[in-house]
Amino acid sequence: MGNNIYLHKLIINMKQKEDKMYEIKKLTNCGNIDYDQNPNTILWGTKSLKNIKDKRLSKLRDLINVYINEYDLGGGNFIPPKVYKDNKYIGWFSYNGRFWRSKYLTWGNK
Repeated sequence: MGNNIYLHKLIINMKQKEDKMYEIKKLTNCGNIDYDQNPNTILWGTKSLKNIKDKRLSKLRDLINVYINEYDLGGGNFIPPKVYKDNKYIGWFSYNGRFWRSKYLTWGNK
């Protein structure tokens, strides 16, 4: 958890931007049932981030990658965050950092 200061600075810089186009309303995680963790609760020692905004999707992706690394999340802990543009759902980010447009809807991302 050494990047905690970097994660904090990245969030502050994103919130200070004036031209906010894209938004992740909640970036969070859950326990992985494969490791006897509770899938209905957030992992101990982690926190959820809310209302993350930036004009570039790449900046949101970078923050997600730092979040995954900071909290040492695996694919079973990661909850794909939904992305909105002007309050309209447009897609989500997968664990590997790929952005999926809403036209590729799959289970749970509707």
